[in-house]
Parts: sequence; C-alpha cells; structure tokens
Amino acid sequence: MKNCNWSWRFATPAIAAELGDRPELLLEAGREVKSNPVRQVFRCGDYFLKYDKRSGRRLRSEWNCAQLIEREGIQLVEHLALGESSAGSILITRAFPEAEAVSDYFYRTYIEQPGEPAVFLNNFVHFARKVLESRLYHPDFHIGNVLYSPGLNRFALVDAQGVRKAGWFDRWFRRYSMERIGMEFRFSRTRHQMLKLLAALGIADPEEFYVEALVRESAALWHEWPRRRRQALAGYPKFSVQDGSLLRTVDPLRRTVPLENYEVLEGESALVESLFLSHFFLQLAQIPHRRVLALDRRNRQVYLEKISSSTVPTAAADYQERLNALDIHSETRDWGKDEFGRISLWNLDLIRLYV
Repeated sequence: MKNCNWSWRFATPAIAAELGDRPELLLEAGREVKSNPVRQVFRCGDYFLKYDKRSGRRLRSEWNCAQLIEREGIQLVEHLALGESSAGSILITRAFPEAEAVSDYFYRTYIEQPGEPAVFLNNFVHFARKVLESRLYHPDFHIGNVLYSPGLNRFALVDAQGVRKAGWFDRWFRRYSMERIGMEFRFSRTRHQMLKLLAALGIADPEEFYVEALVRESAALWHEWPRRRRQALAGYPKFSVQDGSLLRTVDPLRRTVPLENYEVLEGESALVESLFLSHFFLQLAQIPHRRVLALDRRNRQVYLEKISSSTVPTAAADYQERLNALDIHSETRDWGKDEFGRISLWNLDLIRLYV
C-alpha cells in the first residue's frame, strides 16, 4: 500500500514495537476473509485487519468502545492498533486462539450431537453476567458476537461497535436487547432448563421474562419473515445455495446440507415452496423440526429428511408454548421423538400454511 501519511495509535509501546513503523503493509500480506464495497477484513498470521475506505470516524469509534470495554474488565479480542489516513482507516486486532463464535460452537457441539451443554452454559453465564452487570450498554450483544476458545475455556467479545456507558433509557427500555442473549439457547433446552439459565444470568423473574420473551421473539420473527422468505428463495448464502436445478439448504454453520437419507415429495409449486420455507421459519423460531434439504422448482419437488423408523409420536412438551407465541397450534401426531429422546416437529404441513 502506498504511504498515505498513515497516523497510528497503539494499545501499548510493546504493541508498537511488535507491529513496526508501517502496520498498513500487513494488508498486502494478508488474506481477505470478508468484503463489501466500503469495508474489507484481512487475516495476516495472528492479526485481523479491518480496512474501511471511508473517513476514520467509524473505526475510531470502535477503538474507543474497545477501550471502554477493557476498562470494565470484560474479556475482548485484543485491539492492537488504529491507523488513519486519506485512504481510510485500519483497525488491527489479535486473533483469539482456536476460537469460534458461541453460536457456531453450540450448534456443532450440542445441537448436531446429543450432548449435554450444562457445563458449557455455566461457563458462558459467568462471562455474560459480567457484561450484563457492567455499566455498559451493548446494542448488538448476541452469541454470534461472542467467541469461545475450547482450549482456553475462555470467552471474548468480538464486536465493540456502539458500546457505551448505559444511560437511564438504556437501563430501563433497552435492557431486553441484552438480556435476551439467554433465549438464543432455547433450541435444545426445555422450559425448566431455560428458567434455570435465565435465573443464572441474573434475570429477576425468569418465568415472567421467559413468557414475555417468547412473545417478543415471535413478534420479531413475523416482522422480519417477509425479508427472510425472499432471501431463502433467492439463494442468500445464510439460507440456501443454487446447485443446478436444486436450491439446497444451508445449515447455521453455512454448510450445504448433504443430500442423503431423504425422500422426495412432488406437488404444486406453491406446496413444495411453502414446505421448503417451513424449514427456515422453524429454524429462525428455534424449534426442532424435520429438515428440508432442497427445493427443485423446475420439477416441483422438495427433498425432505426421512423419518427414522425409531421415531415415535410424542406430545409437544414445552414446544407448544413456543408455537402458541406464534399463534400456531399442533397435535400429538405432529411431533416425533428419536432414539435419543429428542423431540422434533415432523408435520411441516402445519407450518406451510403460515409461511
């Protein structure tokens, strides 16, 4: 990169010595991992470099937010340096060792597999309570913005943007946007387990919070569903990918779901499309269900996960309360329980009428 009169500030003198006189040159040696028209993220060894082509105000704000978080004693990915010039600004952070987002780790370890996450969640609660009980307001506090390193058994915030000292309005009217982080684990947790988790997070009345949260989360889903519906049908990478004539499902880890152990259902275009969409609606609602693997619009077919011979009909248990919040009612015949005792909604016809 040309010398554009970069001005650098470093976290410590030791970091300044580590990065040298021209840290901007790390961009040329780095590998791009994310990009949009105005911002790029590169990885170079153990460093991440966020390069914003606009004025330095945005990354400068993030740098200041990071310092605020560190002063509260909250673990954050290490912010090393901020550079500003006429060409834009660069924020350099250190990679958190062998870490992945809590959302990804939880899905891979405790949803894909029949594991028990109690110990992991206890550790997460210890970290999350420190954030919730701090004097800060984080406008985007969710498990995708928290990293977990299994080797270190440590958590760290990865996104500091917008964090500020909590004002009166934040504490009274925006509190839910942070406390709802516990609700993001409800996919594999019973009502009783959720209430214990919410209590451990310091929620004063877990029962009242849980009931209200189901209503608020459901209202948010209905509000955003038209956009999510369009994205799923358009091959938006978070949900689906076009593969020849097939629009294939992408799982929460951005992996294309394998076409195996499935059955094909043929029908009218509206029918197969609505069954396909039912999968994404239930995924966003965090309700276990029979997966849809692919949609073939040209041949009017949908590929459904085959129901295991060991699956038996069962009552909805706690999940009916969650469907009630969506104003959807189910019967025992709509649900199945597998050999591990996991309950899933198998009758997608129940959902397709709404999506």
